[in-house]
Amino acid sequence: MTTGVRDDLADDTPDGVVVTGCHRSGTSLVARIMAALGRDPGPPGDLRAADRFNPDGYLERLAVVAWSDACLRAAGGWASGPPDADAVDALGRTTVAPTLEQALAALGHRSWFVKDPRLALLLGPWFRQRPDRDDLVVAVVRRPADVARSLGHRSGYRPALGLGLWERYNRAMATDLAGRRSVVVPYEGLVERPGRWCRILAAAVGLDPTSDARPEAAASLVTSGPSRSPAGRSSSIEAPPALDDLYRQLVEASGAHARFPAVPVGPMTAESAAALAAQRRRLRVVEPLRRAPRVRTFLDQLPGTIRTVGRR
Repeated sequence: MTTGVRDDLADDTPDGVVVTGCHRSGTSLVARIMAALGRDPGPPGDLRAADRFNPDGYLERLAVVAWSDACLRAAGGWASGPPDADAVDALGRTTVAPTLEQALAALGHRSWFVKDPRLALLLGPWFRQRPDRDDLVVAVVRRPADVARSLGHRSGYRPALGLGLWERYNRAMATDLAGRRSVVVPYEGLVERPGRWCRILAAAVGLDPTSDARPEAAASLVTSGPSRSPAGRSSSIEAPPALDDLYRQLVEASGAHARFPAVPVGPMTAESAAALAAQRRRLRVVEPLRRAPRVRTFLDQLPGTIRTVGRR
């Protein structure tokens, strides 16, 4: 990747670290790098279990995921059918339970990190509830077509929905990052040059990458992990120009920032807005049925590919 990477982040240790980005963008890989750099996601029993889509584990704190889901539901949406930005912006400090303070209660030291893709939609509420904290946001971005293809493989989402999710998550993230302490990590750059990006991340959390061995160890997680293709040549999905343009702007702003610059994002494309509105309508019908005990038991006995039909 040929981009000038900015590195203007102060070297003091942040209060906490938030790893986020659209689903299937590489957030789990970056979370494992954070752990290798000495940041603590919390006790294993408090984390989401590994599965066949992520055998190395998600490193997602269940209490934080519960807070994220409660916020999205309070705003009228779900992770796979996000609410409109205005509804998220209207969320107040006491709108949902559990509160963010309760979700973070067991992480009472300065070396923690949390990872949840949903937080890309919720950075506004996060910082409104932590106004006096200097948290670092590590935002992971990946090509929209590659994310849509991966969402189709994992969850059966049609390309229009996958691209709509990419656009909604990344537009929200770009908007709410403005003025925030952050590191923007392009997935493709991380795969191509893991050593460089692990050194940038190490410096962002207060380590000295010139004398600390942990960045090198963290980089080995990328080079020794499963095969990863940064180029996306196998994807037959074509993203609309507006999405590719937003991706380009985020990559151009990649690197560490004491205060992230404003990125002009514009309104959602009509195609994405329509796909997400249709998904919310489906989920309003499907989700109450899924929560019924007998239906949940029945669905749990079905193969994964059949369980995802209701999400399409």
